[in-house]
Amino acid sequence: MSDVTQALRELTDSNRQLLARINALEEQRDVRKKQLAE
Repeated sequence: MSDVTQALRELTDSNRQLLARINALEEQRDVRKKQLAE
C-alpha cells in the first residue's frame, strides 16, 4: 500500500510541475500576442 501511495504522490508532483510549465508557456504566448497587437 505504501508503494501505491508513493507512486500516486510522485504522479501528483509531476502533474503539478507540468501544469506550472504549461501556465508559464501560456503566459509567454499571451504576452507575445499583446506585443504583436501593438
